[in-house]
Amino acid sequence: MKFNTYLLKISGSYSSLFNTLRKFHLNFHRNYPLLSGNMTYICDKQLPPFSYIRFTKCYSTLKKSFISSLTENIDIEELKEQMRKQRNVTSERISIKEFVATEINKRYSKAIESFNQQETKALKVITLEHSFLFHEGYDIPPAEEMENKHWLEALTFETIADRLVYYLSLQDMKRYQVSIRNDRENLEDLIHNRNADGDSCGIILDYEIPDRLLRWHNNRLASAMQFGIPLIIDMGFTVSTPTELIPLSQQLWELYCTNRSHPDPYHLVFTNCTPSHPVYRYLELHHLVETMFILATFTDKNHLQLFPTQEKVYLSAQAKQALIKYDPNTIYIMGAYHDPLVRNKESFARAKEQKLPCMRLPIDEHVKWRHQIHKDLDINLVVDILLSVKQSKSWKTAFQTGVPHMINQIL
Repeated sequence: MKFNTYLLKISGSYSSLFNTLRKFHLNFHRNYPLLSGNMTYICDKQLPPFSYIRFTKCYSTLKKSFISSLTENIDIEELKEQMRKQRNVTSERISIKEFVATEINKRYSKAIESFNQQETKALKVITLEHSFLFHEGYDIPPAEEMENKHWLEALTFETIADRLVYYLSLQDMKRYQVSIRNDRENLEDLIHNRNADGDSCGIILDYEIPDRLLRWHNNRLASAMQFGIPLIIDMGFTVSTPTELIPLSQQLWELYCTNRSHPDPYHLVFTNCTPSHPVYRYLELHHLVETMFILATFTDKNHLQLFPTQEKVYLSAQAKQALIKYDPNTIYIMGAYHDPLVRNKESFARAKEQKLPCMRLPIDEHVKWRHQIHKDLDINLVVDILLSVKQSKSWKTAFQTGVPHMINQIL
């Protein structure tokens, strides 16, 4: 297929495009690792050139800035007021999270409706490409589960390999949400069955009253903000692609919830974070919108400005020196990024630039990792380990508690 002016010339048949995709499929299996149906990382090898990629690449000028601009002027307080008015008129019970999601979907739909002819053709190529990958057996969502925002986000990627990683991440997120929902339903069934069997003796436990449990957690967080040890999350890394933005936002929300439920939580401080930061904006619209208040510090200042005199340590897997002894009086800093294999080098360089000691978790000194499990942990798992070692004073216990599924043997 020949592309002369970045216009897709398809006359009657998509056979040439299918042949191109078939070549990609064969080369991809030869050159790129697939881990049990779930591709976690792709090597930085150069893919063979594909003619239709030139076309979709030209439309990638609709980049991350465009996607962010669709949601940057959403006023949550205004949406809450609209929701209250709608409830008074229709008596329909709808959560603010669903209301915000509806507003976002409307904006994505309008963006697609306003496509010109060239952009519409690019979208058709992307949907055909997705259909081919799905029928080739890749573990990606079917077309009927793909929303407008997913197609728009897919169009921001320049290569088919990047789009495949994005589709796989969507499927991973779906499985995670299903597991969370199942755990919640299992807990509700357990409570219901216990009460039905009469084992409770009329006693209502505090964990069965979510509002009371949440108040306890928030009380501990408020105390930690006043008297606790800060734990710094450095938001100064560039995160713009959906494959980074969505998982990172989920990890930060899990991090916050885990810290909130811990008996001795940290005072979480998110530095280099402005109100327009893409990660904060996504976190606000998809996770923080239902919470009345957040007991954590978000600031555009850096850790050197906030804590100029306190002893600080930057955590990075690239560091040679291991954090042998956890010091409760030291302020630990972690970079907010989703791709540790790439960004750990950047966090290590940032620590050296700021003349801060840089250390890694003592994984090799205490545990033996499972086969093919990388040691570059997501940020929420690192916080799980730090909370555990803070309480137990033992790295072995911390690793067993924080990442038991990754450990093969305790040394």
